[in-house]
Amino acid sequence: MSQSPYLKALSSTTVQMTDPSTSRIRTLSSIPPVSTYTFSHVFEGSDQSTFFVRSALPLVQSLLEGENGLLFAYGVTNSGKTYSIQGGRDPGEAGILPRTLDVIFNSIEGSHSTRPLKPRGLGSIELVESEDGTSAEEFQTREERASAMIDQVFGESDVLSLSYDDADGTALPIDKNYEYAVWVSYVEVYNEKIFDLLSGVDSPNSNDLPRSQTISGAMSSYANLAALASSTNSGSTATGPAVTLHRRALGLKNSPDGLGKYVHGLREVRVRNAQEAKAVLRIGIVNRRVFGTLSNAVSSRSHAIFTLKLAKIHRGAAPGELSEEDVSVSRLSVVDLAGSERARNAGTSRIGEGDRLREAGSINKSLMVLGQCLEAMRTNQKRLAAVGSALSAKEGLKPGLMEKPKLAIVPFRHSKITELFQDFFIGEGRAVMIININPYDTGFDENAHVMRFAALARE
Repeated sequence: MSQSPYLKALSSTTVQMTDPSTSRIRTLSSIPPVSTYTFSHVFEGSDQSTFFVRSALPLVQSLLEGENGLLFAYGVTNSGKTYSIQGGRDPGEAGILPRTLDVIFNSIEGSHSTRPLKPRGLGSIELVESEDGTSAEEFQTREERASAMIDQVFGESDVLSLSYDDADGTALPIDKNYEYAVWVSYVEVYNEKIFDLLSGVDSPNSNDLPRSQTISGAMSSYANLAALASSTNSGSTATGPAVTLHRRALGLKNSPDGLGKYVHGLREVRVRNAQEAKAVLRIGIVNRRVFGTLSNAVSSRSHAIFTLKLAKIHRGAAPGELSEEDVSVSRLSVVDLAGSERARNAGTSRIGEGDRLREAGSINKSLMVLGQCLEAMRTNQKRLAAVGSALSAKEGLKPGLMEKPKLAIVPFRHSKITELFQDFFIGEGRAVMIININPYDTGFDENAHVMRFAALARE
């Protein structure tokens, strides 16, 4: 561990990184020993409330106004991403997600829609005769029943950091001419495959259960949790998994509304208050930990995506029908990107080295593709700006007579993350990237790559 931090804030928007290694080692690296980086804002010693107001609250306001939002959290392992997103245990330490849920439901209090609805694709909803049988109340009840087992298995872990009592009282203005409905979903992207963290785990003897059957087993991961609890009680240290785990990967499909791609077969749970939403979130967090533990005996490293979908329905809409003019749907996705540290720093030598190397390879690939997409878009922006400047310089020249710039191909399809959020990269909605840096006990080289990635994203 470094005795002093190798990163310091020069201002509210600028930081400087200084390599703590010796000059002999420094000659072997291509990373500059001193680098300066500029951000929209640097948070040093800020409390969670201030951090939320500056980083995520504008996205929540946009969501309520009908605009899509995307928030990325990026950093190496142990850099504080979980604390930023989920928060801590003490009063006032609630993170971005629980505060977002609080603010949304504070804002739409008294304006909830009672219509039976379900999402369709990315940006549509439709009336149904009855809603999905797995209600948010069921999630909350089962989560409460399993809380003792969660404590036993995970102890003082980040799973317990979501406090129901530590609420954010902020309420934003909304259009009272509309009524509102909210759905949440939670997935992870592991080895370039998408898994639903709110759906059931298939039994070992059935790899293709119908969706209607997985509803009754939506909490079946708690059976696996019980196996872990039993293993904990017996002091077992077996290297193999105690339970055979079968999960079905979900695919991406073009949304019928033409707005982009969505996860086909994803469970989206309708929630009516912040407590229900937090219970669903906590179940997803537990499932992610259970899946990782059963698969590899240590927590898996994956990208996690929690999405809120908000529908606004005009109060004047007829009870039995909805027109496009009466409805608008917006969504906010919070993405916890897995760190891209080297395999030797990711636990590959502990157990399941082949699995860990494959994990690291998939993570690095998705982050590399994300960087390539950002680089291609930056190049295209510069080329289009150059054409615009040329048109301004030649006022009499018609735009059609100018040679169109050759734009770089943006490789969205090379990674599930970029393919899923392609609509954001081409200008649909607002996006924020949060960079977490721990300058004490995480590697300088890894954090230097994180900072360079952030600089590219900002451009």
